[in-house]
Amino acid sequence: MSATVDPDLVMKLGKFGVADATACFNCGNCAALCSLSTEGVPFPRKVLRYLQLGLSDKLLQSPEPWLCYYCGDCSETCPRQANPGEVMMGLRRYLTARYDWTGISRRFYTSTRFEVLAILLVAALVGLGFYFFHGPIVTDRVALNVFAPNTVVEALNLILLAVLLVCVACIKERKINEATDLVEGAQTTAAGALNIEAMESKAVFTY
Repeated sequence: MSATVDPDLVMKLGKFGVADATACFNCGNCAALCSLSTEGVPFPRKVLRYLQLGLSDKLLQSPEPWLCYYCGDCSETCPRQANPGEVMMGLRRYLTARYDWTGISRRFYTSTRFEVLAILLVAALVGLGFYFFHGPIVTDRVALNVFAPNTVVEALNLILLAVLLVCVACIKERKINEATDLVEGAQTTAAGALNIEAMESKAVFTY
């Protein structure tokens, strides 16, 4: 069974917070400590090995990254300070970005500016929604669905959905424009190369 190797996988994962994966030399200490590890599945050692070998397809199909609950035992006892727990956390960010076709997750995890703006935007929309559309404030008793009635919550959800769809549309349009520019640039380069070749052929023929 063949497997695709991505030699830049470790570098790509570095953008998602995986900084120490190359320090691991597969001693097996983490697999011996982890309660999720079995004789057939040395967890998280197998996933770390996939990462080091650049087996991105194997990682995409592997359920192990989602089983880790980041107890931290493997990171505390790692003799190489490879921090396997944080590697698994970063790997989950990377996989989420790969599964997300909109590209929003990738920008959220890799761009601090985008993350801050997204949080501020959502907080502003929620705050404005409750400020203008909240129900009566009850302080003497517990009253469900009064301050934030179901209709208000549903309306805010629809507004956030609309904002998300607009963001997705903008990102997709930008990707299409970038791809079009690349194709046009390649076509221009190819046409220029053909013109040069034709001119050289003509010069040789004339000579």
